[in-house]
Amino acid sequence: MSWGITATRRSQRVSATVFGLLGLALFALGANTTIYFATGARIAVLGVGSGTRAAQITQTCADHVAPVARAEAP
Repeated sequence: MSWGITATRRSQRVSATVFGLLGLALFALGANTTIYFATGARIAVLGVGSGTRAAQITQTCADHVAPVARAEAP
């Protein structure tokens, strides 16, 4: 099927490959973001490797939250 942007079969195949790869990259970025916000962990392929110095000094919001004192019920 052609809408005038990709008129030939070859251009349709190339654009399908390019947009498929862009879709996979966008999915990987979204999955990495979701996992990071849910657990504080990163996917090593997309972020900082787990054995590097940067991974050792990386902190999350949970590292900066002070414990909250709770009042006891009477």
